[in-house]
Amino acid sequence: MGQNICVSTKTGDIYKFHHSCFAQGSSRKAYRCEVVKGPNVGKKGVVKRYKNHIENKKLDNFKNEQLIWQQASVYARLFNKEINQIIENVTAKSVTPEFEQYIKQHYRRIVMPQPQIIQIEKKSLFASLLGKHYKEGDLISLEQYLEGEYRKFNSNSGWQDESYPLMQAFSHFTFYNSGGQEILCDLQGVDQIESKIISLTDPAILSIRSRFGDCDIGYKKLQYWIKNHKCNHICHALNLNDFKLEEILNFSNSCNTQQGTWLTSICPSKTKC
Repeated sequence: MGQNICVSTKTGDIYKFHHSCFAQGSSRKAYRCEVVKGPNVGKKGVVKRYKNHIENKKLDNFKNEQLIWQQASVYARLFNKEINQIIENVTAKSVTPEFEQYIKQHYRRIVMPQPQIIQIEKKSLFASLLGKHYKEGDLISLEQYLEGEYRKFNSNSGWQDESYPLMQAFSHFTFYNSGGQEILCDLQGVDQIESKIISLTDPAILSIRSRFGDCDIGYKKLQYWIKNHKCNHICHALNLNDFKLEEILNFSNSCNTQQGTWLTSICPSKTKC
């Protein structure tokens, strides 16, 4: 098994990683790596690249990825804040014993480790050693390695693991707080049970105007996802309204809405972003 080396211009760390991938999705492959020199020696990471070589040169692919991560991070911060308020109510004993037991079982803090986007430059050590897989101008995504058992919590096609009600409530929360224009889904990552943290990677956003790249498969899948969702105790504790997608779609089609404008007149945002 061969290994390659790359340098993170953001941190100065030098990563060594394997030729062979350890996991892959529909469009990308993932390779384990580790910092061998620099401020974070020993830290593990993951390098991801598109299977189709041409896709590795499209800056828009990585811009969409960064946009999704940024949006997802905002939603995670807002959601964690709301969940903390629920925990405060539990501490104050202002909830039923049954709900106290339920929330203690399912509570997690959601973390979204941000990836770095690195471009292979001409005559760089990176380029010379990675000739087998990469070429000058290629882009890669460098992410934190998530320790623990990898899990899928829901998909962008409507499937939802109901044994993780917090994650389904999180997706519902993003729909409500976007004014009904988008939903964060395809949630996957590692449940660190002892530390009460779920670290997520590679999320997707479904939006009415399909503005988040190839994984944003549009309002028809958004509609299907919503119809599959069953509100749970956490949804109710957050006072999330029932989905009203038909009204939202009718309103969206009848108005020349500007990109980035939320439809707050139909689904008023519970928390302002």
